[in-house]
Amino acid sequence: MRSPRRKQNDENSPPLPDAAVGATGYAFAGRIYEFDALRGFSMVLVVMGHVLLSMNLGGYDTLLSSALLTFRMPLFFFVSGFFAYRSVGKWTSEFTRSMLVRKFRAQVICTLIFFALLAYASGGDPLGWVESGFGGYWFTVVLFQMFLCYTLLSLLGRKCGEGFTIAGMALLSAAGLGVLVAPFPKEGWLWTLLCWENVAKYFQFFTLGIVCRKYEAAFCRACSSDRMKTLAIVAYVACMCLWYSDSFRAWNGVAYRMVHDVAARYAGLGMVVTLFYSARGYFRRNGVAARGLGLVGRRTLDIYMLHYFLIPPLAFLGGLLAPEGMLLLQLLAALALSLCIVAVCLLLSGILRSSDFLSVWLFGMRPAARKTSAACDRNPLVE
Repeated sequence: MRSPRRKQNDENSPPLPDAAVGATGYAFAGRIYEFDALRGFSMVLVVMGHVLLSMNLGGYDTLLSSALLTFRMPLFFFVSGFFAYRSVGKWTSEFTRSMLVRKFRAQVICTLIFFALLAYASGGDPLGWVESGFGGYWFTVVLFQMFLCYTLLSLLGRKCGEGFTIAGMALLSAAGLGVLVAPFPKEGWLWTLLCWENVAKYFQFFTLGIVCRKYEAAFCRACSSDRMKTLAIVAYVACMCLWYSDSFRAWNGVAYRMVHDVAARYAGLGMVVTLFYSARGYFRRNGVAARGLGLVGRRTLDIYMLHYFLIPPLAFLGGLLAPEGMLLLQLLAALALSLCIVAVCLLLSGILRSSDFLSVWLFGMRPAARKTSAACDRNPLVE
């Protein structure tokens, strides 16, 4: 009887079982199914967060939104750094030029176009970003700056060693945190235009993704450790309890901010990443939910740019779900609406990507990459 296993290098086939992928239990050589799903999950969370804002249930006003905010953007930047990693040997001048051109198209030109379209559709100024920044489209602008820093450090790392690149990223992360706590005023045209507050806030998570990809064996051992999984869950629950403790906030404001701005984010990030890693067997079998999240993960740029056009005013719905005890209904309503918006975004994405010109200039595809279906699945937002 013929074995049901297929070759690992078949792009359309399910990946091999864990026993076949090496001592670490993880294979980074081909399609990383569980991390495709993870970045798809992070994109759904972003849309869901904006739906909650439209319902007047966003920000830190409700338990559901607060819980999502602890790890939503850290997760997005972590995954972006994870897929951005390249060994220093790859950073040739030709590779760097090609990569930066793609990133500039996908993360800068694309942002300018969609910002202008959204501003025009809502009666605003298509060039309003010059004075007021990019508003909701800040993520791609911030990500391009992070990737540019990583690229320059990687080019230097070809001569100084890869340790130089990692050390440089760590120093920039520390500098960003220093800027956030520094007493000087954080304002001005350039500060707003380049979204430097978010660069400073999230650079650490982009760096963490790069480090985890580089040291894959240690990362996989940590994710496989039951102690690590337990620690992440317990730490997250403890942080959320302290977050909503008025007595803890009154006792020590510095400790409260450390829990609120640091510990809760890392605990939430660790909890979600270890959860997806633990479910890697399911994602490698490429089931229905896995394929759905994987598709969303490969279209995060498209969904991010398009979903703002599709979020309706939902304040009336938030008024119905605002009372205490409505957490489950808030979750179900926001999730259902978010999945509908994501589905429409995928449809619009398919239409836009049917044009070679638009797929290159809007989404950063390589002109030659349209020739193969496997290459069309690349995502310049996070790869």
